[in-house]
Amino acid sequence: MFIRKDVETELAEVIENASYCDRIDVPGMGSLLFDHIILQENGKTYIQHSVRLEKDIFTEEDLGFLNGVFADIPGEMLKTKREVER
Repeated sequence: MFIRKDVETELAEVIENASYCDRIDVPGMGSLLFDHIILQENGKTYIQHSVRLEKDIFTEEDLGFLNGVFADIPGEMLKTKREVER
């Protein structure tokens, strides 16, 4: 994973049966927020996932950092799916 496993993750917001948001404060970069919205359609449940970087000024270095974060998302979503299905 692009973010080290030992980095502290904060559960920033929970709306029961609707959504939750994880926050990671990255020194020198800003805050990464991972939003998860629970959607139901045709009897199936889906999770819509988004990532945002909060900081005052964005640089090219930030784009490279975000590319690394985004590359990890499919694998992390599969881990979440497996946990939910247990």
